[in-house]
Amino acid sequence: MKIYEFFLESLKKNPDRIFIICEKKKYSYKQINNLVDNLQNNKFVGKFITIIGENSIYHFVLYLLCSKLNKTLVTLNHDTNFELIKEQIKNFKLNNIFCSIKLKIYLKKSLNSNFLNINKKNEIISNNNKEKNDIFLLTFSSGSSNKPKPIAISEKTKIDRAISNIESFKVKKGNRIIISTPLHHTLAIRLMTMGILLGSEIIFMQKNNLTNFLKLIKL
Repeated sequence: MKIYEFFLESLKKNPDRIFIICEKKKYSYKQINNLVDNLQNNKFVGKFITIIGENSIYHFVLYLLCSKLNKTLVTLNHDTNFELIKEQIKNFKLNNIFCSIKLKIYLKKSLNSNFLNINKKNEIISNNNKEKNDIFLLTFSSGSSNKPKPIAISEKTKIDRAISNIESFKVKKGNRIIISTPLHHTLAIRLMTMGILLGSEIIFMQKNNLTNFLKLIKL
């Protein structure tokens, strides 16, 4: 079973139930699915979908979209200097990039890459890719010892790790899951996966700091 299929089960049962909360907005299952369909309007090139940016709802949306389209989600650290980001895109031939306008302008000067846009019309033009794709998530180490090293993970591994954590920590469907780290981290994505599998409410922080974290716990 794919991650998107777990999401669809919750969507069908409770479309208007709140699924994801950030500091400024709440999103129902139906709203998240509309965003997935909206971004699916883009024309995709190759197997990668790349997101570069601070924590946002689009980390969740593109994660679900990759599962739906059988593509590889690549999460790059937006705090890295622009030259390193450009080097990672070139070396791994990354494409279908979702990022800020500022970064998009910079990258377009030297890269022939495809960039994703948020479309207003909801007319699906992308079909599911039936080709085998063993790598579901491509992320990178911090690079503290040298250059950031790639970490490639299959969709089955993401699901297995999420289930293992659910069982180990006895997480239940009614529990809220708070993500307090950058969403490009594999641990944050594991918590994201746990919430999708359980149909639990997920809260994420747009700005990562201890004060905001404690406020969320208290709330």
